[in-house]
Parts: sequence; structure tokens; C-alpha cells
Amino acid sequence: HNSHRDNQQIILTMNLSAKHLILNGAVEHLIFIIQQQQIPPHRLVFEFREQEFMLHNKFAIRALEKLRQIGVKVGLDDFGTGFSSLNAFFQYPIDFVKIDSRFTNRMLMSKKDLSLIRVIRDISHDMGFKVIVEGIETQQQHAKLVELGCEFGQGSYIAQPMDYMQVNRLLDL
Repeated sequence: HNSHRDNQQIILTMNLSAKHLILNGAVEHLIFIIQQQQIPPHRLVFEFREQEFMLHNKFAIRALEKLRQIGVKVGLDDFGTGFSSLNAFFQYPIDFVKIDSRFTNRMLMSKKDLSLIRVIRDISHDMGFKVIVEGIETQQQHAKLVELGCEFGQGSYIAQPMDYMQVNRLLDL
């Protein structure tokens, strides 16, 4: 956050396990660290895999609500894997949904996968969630997702994973 002069653009996204949320005092300790390090909570996004919510549902939801109360954003990662339930859109205190890369990998050859991306996008937008599509590896996939109105994505076509120094150079362009 402090490594670049234009740090207001920088959002740090981290994958966490729902198991960590149910440990006694874990969320309170995480909030303490965020406050102690003076990290603006609205610049943090914690992502959790959909399947983990199912295992630790009640406790994880309470923990996520605490994080969201201080301004941390929460994302439902790998949506569409396992036994996806539309109840997730009603039960989980989330800000965005990440569509699993398996749909992206097959969408140019499978009308079903393309339809599922479209439906997840529509439901998510109707519920007030942002949508991120994972696994964009080719120009054709990127073009199709732009055509569908998907405004956020990640994958090697967009950028390879990079450390903070590479991000700083990118922001300086």
C-alpha cells in the first residue's frame, strides 16, 4: 500500500480459508492487525472458496459480517465448483463473485458454459455484486467476455502474476 505514490488505486486481495474464520478470536486478531498496521480496510479484499462456506457456514458468515463492518470487501471465489447453490447469493455477506476458470476454459466450445457465465453475471448484478471471471488465457476469451458485459477478469492474457515492484512499474506507465 505504501510502496507507490498513487496508492489509492491499489487494492490487496488475499485468499483465506474459511477454517481460519472459525478459530476462536481469529477475526478479532485479523481486525487488530489491520488497525495496528493502519491498512485502510476498504483497500482489502478477502476471498473465500465457495465449498469452504458450506462446511463452516454459520460461523463463517458471522466472521465475514464483522470484517465487512470495518470496510473489508469479501469475495466468493471459484463460484461454480462443487455443488453451487443460489442460496449463497442470499446467505453470504459478499461483495463480489469470481466465476471459476473452468467455465472460461470451455466457454468458446460450449454454449452451456457460456450460458452459465451469462446467468451468473446477471444474477450477481441483480443482487448488487461485482463479477470477476477467472482464467482468461486468450484474446478470444477476453473478447467474448467483454461482449457479454463482464467488466472484471483475471488470467495470463491480462497479466502474469507479479510482485509489488512490477505492479509499481505498471502503475507508472
